[in-house]
Amino acid sequence: MAPDSDEITPEARGVVLSKLHTLAMESSRPSSLSCKAATAGSLRYFALYVGARSWWWPGDSKTRAHERAREENDLQAWEQRKEKREESSMMVPENVVARSRARVKIDERAARAVEQKLLRFSLLTGDEEDQELTPSELIIGDCPNAEAFSRWESGHKRFICDFLGGKIIARELPNKPHGHAQLKVGAAFDAQAAGLLSVATAVGYRPDVGGSLYVPDVVVNVIGESSILPPGVAAVHEYGAIVIEIATSQRPKNLHERAAIFLGPNYPRCAIYVGLKRFNMRANGTMAMLATVYERPPPPVAGAGGAAGGAAGGGGAPGPAGPAPAVPVPGAPGGAGPMPIRLVSFGTGPLGPNATWKNDPNLTGIGRNGVPLTGPGIAQYVLRFPALQVFSTFVPPGGGGAIGAPPPGAPVDYTLDLFYVKEAFLKPNAPTY
Repeated sequence: MAPDSDEITPEARGVVLSKLHTLAMESSRPSSLSCKAATAGSLRYFALYVGARSWWWPGDSKTRAHERAREENDLQAWEQRKEKREESSMMVPENVVARSRARVKIDERAARAVEQKLLRFSLLTGDEEDQELTPSELIIGDCPNAEAFSRWESGHKRFICDFLGGKIIARELPNKPHGHAQLKVGAAFDAQAAGLLSVATAVGYRPDVGGSLYVPDVVVNVIGESSILPPGVAAVHEYGAIVIEIATSQRPKNLHERAAIFLGPNYPRCAIYVGLKRFNMRANGTMAMLATVYERPPPPVAGAGGAAGGAAGGGGAPGPAGPAPAVPVPGAPGGAGPMPIRLVSFGTGPLGPNATWKNDPNLTGIGRNGVPLTGPGIAQYVLRFPALQVFSTFVPPGGGGAIGAPPPGAPVDYTLDLFYVKEAFLKPNAPTY
């Protein structure tokens, strides 16, 4: 084969193969490590030598220069292809460019600290001195908007979160008591729906005017509901008539603060708010549990008197009177929000000496002359929600029927039996994430 030829002659190929065979035989014999390494290198060299399309003779500088140039061109072309692949992987259609930039940023160090804090709070029995758990202590990351948070939260299982002012707030740890209670409460209302209600659990809803996004544990919606709000009220939301929050790490004070949110002006459809709190088991095997019920106060009527019935437990319709002024209760949370109209201790033991609402006159149940909660259907442990309140903003589809009144087929009261919540809360406090 001539030095300038691009083809390998059979004779040359035979010589190379013979050398490869000889080197392979020599490499199988015992030898020093350096010899083996040299032999392996020679084998690799000859393998490339045979497989190459071009053949150059040692000492032919022109051919070597040509080979180096071709190798450099091949390397350059490979780098260009790599750059194009990287650019194409980063490119997205124009209509989703904003979404690709709207990324959630989680601070792992903060997330670990918050996880430990929530775990520590979930182990409190209510006998300890009550502690604060503020949203600023529970920030685990940043998010540019509520839409991006909703997408992230739907696939996130480590925390139960809210989105407030661009910050992701972890409010609970997913665990068995929380998850089972959520299912029990949802199933209880779903069994009473009768085609008039829909029940949603842990579903993200439209953000409010400030761009925040709260994710309640259970929401009971009225099917076909529309707003009958006065002119100028723009913050109409999809939150239904009843919102239920479940807490294993959060404190009763946190549930109280959320009542002010859902019964505030930004959520005009919410008529009733319920907080369910599980304390950890004490050393003696007992466990405290607390249900707090809030309702949206009816608008004040000039010159009217009487007391409101409502969800406090009376079977009658809410009275026309305005809300009574809040009376300070030792140990109760402050603030200008609504106060609970009913508090029920329903655990296997009373509330601890330092528990919030311990001295509230509305507290009933275990530890307040209540009978033991040993089964379903015990009247003082059944929460009742009048249909008049549930359908207070209901507008019948098609224009038939009374506005703000329960439609045909609605019961007098919707109920939640705390016995089933108690059974769920007694589950071991094991994580589900």
